[in-house]
Amino acid sequence: MNPQSSAPHSAETGFTAGANANATTVDATEIAKFTAMAEAWWDPQGDFKPLHRFNPTRIAYIRDVATAHFGRDITAELPFDGLSLLEVGCGGGLLTEPMRRLGAEVTGIDPAPRISGSEKKQQPSADLPANAPAAQGQQQGNHPMSVMASAMRQHLQEVRSKVEANCDYVGDKFADEARKIHYGETESRGIYGEATDHQHQELVEEGVEVARVPWLPRSDA
Repeated sequence: MNPQSSAPHSAETGFTAGANANATTVDATEIAKFTAMAEAWWDPQGDFKPLHRFNPTRIAYIRDVATAHFGRDITAELPFDGLSLLEVGCGGGLLTEPMRRLGAEVTGIDPAPRISGSEKKQQPSADLPANAPAAQGQQQGNHPMSVMASAMRQHLQEVRSKVEANCDYVGDKFADEARKIHYGETESRGIYGEATDHQHQELVEEGVEVARVPWLPRSDA
C-alpha cells in the first residue's frame, strides 16, 4: 500500500496505515526563503524584529517551566547547568543561544544548513560550550534531557490538514478498513479514524503498516 493513511487515537495521538516511508513535511520553498534571510537573523531591527521583541517572553517562559520541572533554582546564575537541550527547528539560534547562556549544553538543528551556520557565526557568547552530547545523538552521564520544538506544533497541524485533505475518515472502523486495504479486499486509499491500543497492536502483528500520529487541535478552532 502506497497511499498515506492515518487515524487519530485521541486528541493528541493517532495511527497511520500504509504510510509512505519517503513522505516528508519539509517545505523546500520555506527552506529557501529562510536560507536567503540567514544573514538577518541576529539583526534586531531587521526582518526578524518581531521575533527579537518576543524572545524575552518565550525565554522567561521556558526558564520558569524547566526550572520547576527539573527542580532547579531559578535565581541561580546558571539554572540550566547540567541539562542537555535539543532545539528542533532552531533557525538562526535566537532561542538556542540564550539557553546556552543559562548553562545548558545545547544542540540546535534546522533543515537549512546555512541558517545553522549563521547562528554559529553570529552567536555573541563564544566562550560558552558549543558542543552538546546530543550533537552525536548521545547523552553523557545522567544529565536530564529537554527538547524544544519551536516549530513542531505548526508542522503537526500541517500534517493534520494534509491527512484530512487526502484521506477518508472512517471513524472507529479504522482497524477493519485498514485490514481490508492490507488484504486487498477493498481499494487502496488513505484512511484515518479512531483505534484502541489493542487494535493497533493487533494490526502491527498482522503486518499492517500503522503508526501513531500526533493529532493536535485545529489552529483555527
